[in-house]
Amino acid sequence: MSQLNVDTIKKADGTGSLTVPAETGTLVIKDGSNDVTLNDITAGGIYLGGTVAANYLDDYEEGTWTPSLGGTATYSVREAYYTKIGNLVFVNITMIIGSIGTGGTTALTGLPFTCRQGIAPAPVAYMTNGASNFYSVTGYVGNNSTSITMVGQTSLDGTLSTVLNIFGNSTYIEMSAVYTTD
Repeated sequence: MSQLNVDTIKKADGTGSLTVPAETGTLVIKDGSNDVTLNDITAGGIYLGGTVAANYLDDYEEGTWTPSLGGTATYSVREAYYTKIGNLVFVNITMIIGSIGTGGTTALTGLPFTCRQGIAPAPVAYMTNGASNFYSVTGYVGNNSTSITMVGQTSLDGTLSTVLNIFGNSTYIEMSAVYTTD
């Protein structure tokens, strides 16, 4: 990754400026007589709303990851994205299973970060062609885990069960999760 070092950036119309004096680490945005100063900018993060440790944001990341059922499962679509802000992770998954093969039928593995909060919900937004007939399906990320365990309910009066086969040939699922990590 290249780094661009500049002292002043001007708006497209040539007015105003943004300056970062190297000796102070303070960002100053000038627009006529209105100046906005952002203090304590560092290469590793930024303080938001104060300069105490609890207000320091030092990690932001976006990317993709590969959910898996393991074994010999094949997929016609397998897209997964994440955004990590501090210790909070947001994941989104779209997957269409071609053939389950020897893959697992109750869990998605490969989350980009380990869950560190106990149990985090992983709701299913849309699912078709499951391996069983369900009234509802959802998932959760367990503590110290990088997988989503799926649970299903076969009737309105039924209890949630992790022993049901959730995924099968041609299962289409869209889901998300939010969890904390280190």
